[in-house]
Amino acid sequence: MPLNLAAESSSAKKLEAVRSEISELDKTLSLNKKTKAELQQQLKKQSLKVSEISRELNQIKQSIAVKDDELLNLQQQLGVTQKQQTKQLEALNQQIRSAFMNAQPSYLKILLSEQSPERVSRSNTYYRYFHTARQQQLETLHTTLQNLTEQEKAVYAVKRNLDELEQQQLSQQEAFKQQTVERERTLAALNKKISGQDAQLAALKEEEKNLQSLLDSLAKKAAKRPPPSKTVKPSERFSSLSGKLQWPLSGKILAS
Repeated sequence: MPLNLAAESSSAKKLEAVRSEISELDKTLSLNKKTKAELQQQLKKQSLKVSEISRELNQIKQSIAVKDDELLNLQQQLGVTQKQQTKQLEALNQQIRSAFMNAQPSYLKILLSEQSPERVSRSNTYYRYFHTARQQQLETLHTTLQNLTEQEKAVYAVKRNLDELEQQQLSQQEAFKQQTVERERTLAALNKKISGQDAQLAALKEEEKNLQSLLDSLAKKAAKRPPPSKTVKPSERFSSLSGKLQWPLSGKILAS
């Protein structure tokens, strides 16, 4: 086989192999770029979700702060009310002792006392009046304490729920952050892979271009070659081929 024909055949086979490799690489690259786009979309959604959770956490923390203030106020009110109740109880006990000592005085006590029976009876009436009034105050204080205690319990319950919700949101936020880190690593590796494949594809296309140029050049050279000489048929007489045969050698004729 002539040298040019052998080179043309080899280049054509190589070009076919390069084009096949380009086709396969194009498919792989397209798939990787699609995966990259999906990862970027997932990361965008995760970023929005993390921002949303952060806003919710800030709101929860503000609500917890409000409930802490409410609890502090309630505890202060409870403290004040309990002190008032203690004072009223002490005063009531004192009144009871005094009333007991002065209740229904005997004749001897009245005789020995410089006070008249009417004055002693009037004092007992005052004791009973103050005793009743103080009992009413104590009942009011007791009701206030009960109400404050119930409010405190309700606020504690709300705060406990807020604390639990805060922990749930923090756990969810941490999980999203971990997923984001993993996907960012995957995306970085994929970007590196795509970059290498882009470079490889560019090199293959350059090789395809060079091989195509080589084949075009070989084809042009083949077109310039003279056509092959006409083959002598065995049936023709040699004498009839006079003037049709090629010269065996090129050069100047020295003798006929």
